[in-house]
Amino acid sequence: MALVELIYHSRAAEPLEETAIAELALSAAARNDELRLTGFLAAADGWFLQVLEGDRATVSELYHRIAVDPRHRELTLMRVRPIHARRFDRWNMGVAGESALERSLLLRHGATEHFDPASMSAASAHALLEALAARAATADRPGQSGSDPSGGR
Repeated sequence: MALVELIYHSRAAEPLEETAIAELALSAAARNDELRLTGFLAAADGWFLQVLEGDRATVSELYHRIAVDPRHRELTLMRVRPIHARRFDRWNMGVAGESALERSLLLRHGATEHFDPASMSAASAHALLEALAARAATADRPGQSGSDPSGGR
């Protein structure tokens, strides 16, 4: 199986509360488990930033479903690349909401102190998602095969 990593960002068509994001992540986690997809989502300030990992055809199919999903607008593909191993293998669909996106973390990985994936490079976006996943994993809370909207706090 040829593994790929896909990173995209989009704007939320409507404002979403962290509870709605958590519900979305839980349903996506179940679907992703069946599809053997892994990844992580950051959602805040009307933005989605997500990395998906899995078989090329499966990842591509999911991205095309996201492209027609009315909850997303301004969908932007940041990067697709082959990978040798998954970096988010602990997460069918990990999620970090606004409360996990601290100013210092955003400044370290982004161009501003505000969550703005459109201003980030693909490498910076990936590094931010890895940092959020690491924080959530070290919290040792349920959600590693589902979601944790607080980012593991």
